[in-house]
Amino acid sequence: MTGNPIDRARHLLAVGRNEDALEELARALADDPQDAVAHGLRGYALIDLERFDEALEAAERAVGASPDHPFGYEVRAWVLLRMGRGKEALASALETLALDPDDVDHHDLCASCYVVLSRWREGLVAAEQGLEIDPEHARCTNLRALCLRQLGELDEAEAALESALANDPENAWTFQNLGFSLLKAGRHDEAIRAFRESLRLDPTDEASREGLATALKARYVLYRPLVAWQMLCSRLSARFGIMLIVGFFLLHRVVQAVLPEGSLVGKALLAVYLSIVWMSWAGNALFDLMLLARPGLRGILTRREQSAAIGVLVCIAVGVWGAAAMVLFHGSGAEMIAFAGAFAAIPMAGWTKLPNARARHVGMGLAAAALGLAVVAAGIGLWVTAYLGWD
Repeated sequence: MTGNPIDRARHLLAVGRNEDALEELARALADDPQDAVAHGLRGYALIDLERFDEALEAAERAVGASPDHPFGYEVRAWVLLRMGRGKEALASALETLALDPDDVDHHDLCASCYVVLSRWREGLVAAEQGLEIDPEHARCTNLRALCLRQLGELDEAEAALESALANDPENAWTFQNLGFSLLKAGRHDEAIRAFRESLRLDPTDEASREGLATALKARYVLYRPLVAWQMLCSRLSARFGIMLIVGFFLLHRVVQAVLPEGSLVGKALLAVYLSIVWMSWAGNALFDLMLLARPGLRGILTRREQSAAIGVLVCIAVGVWGAAAMVLFHGSGAEMIAFAGAFAAIPMAGWTKLPNARARHVGMGLAAAALGLAVVAAGIGLWVTAYLGWD
């Protein structure tokens, strides 16, 4: 491979050979330890290898070596985005825009940060400013459509994506974006086709795989309210979504304080609240069982999702046993078995979505412990029923 180490590193990064690129960049930095471009490219290489702390350090070195050039700030913003530090990423992205407002990629970066922060209106403005510079920029087009979708402008979002596909019919992200727009519009079969086309173009696209699984489950009427709820939550910031759940709880507490003890309305409201919370956490894994039951669709789920779905099924069985014991035997402790099963389903379903391997291992351990406790509770309940009777 000809050229200097920086050129060779760029080529290696383009073909996904990040480790080899790091070797070339080490040579470049040995010759010039203050080479801002080499530090920045090293940051990009480390992002893809998920070595985020090292990537951030490399980005900071790029900024320090050339504080008046936007490249280091750009790399730092992308690293921070991958680390889930959206506000810091936006601050760095705005630095790139201040240094070079005519670069469409800097508008793309700012729009990406606004999207991560669920600031849809500002993301829309940033994407449209990028498209004023380059009307066919694929990322800005997709970010604009994503923001339009989250703002409820489904027809305009779909039109933008159809236009983008006319210009670039092999763009996997555009098909993915279109799939989510169609899913939100309730056009599930069309969404399935869009997600499948995205996966044909990029079989490694995790978001398209999840979108396809969601669209397939949305064929079941009972799952559609959960899709609508998830779409609503995706429009809100994480903090607002949590506040919404807390609001339901506080409303229940107010109703309980106002109404007589044991009121049917209070019980119904509590049941609705618990159902919303439970389905928010465990609903996806519950409906994954429907895909798992069909051999032709089973492969859409990852092994982790398959394991979580089976675990949730066991938790539900424990909960159903507890509920049955409450009805049949009027057991004073049976409700604890029912709650143990229901509670265990939450970590059992949730560990698959944790952001990294270490967190997933911890989540898996908690899920296994919760499931074990639920099974033990059910076993004790069976023993009590069989040998002692339940009162």
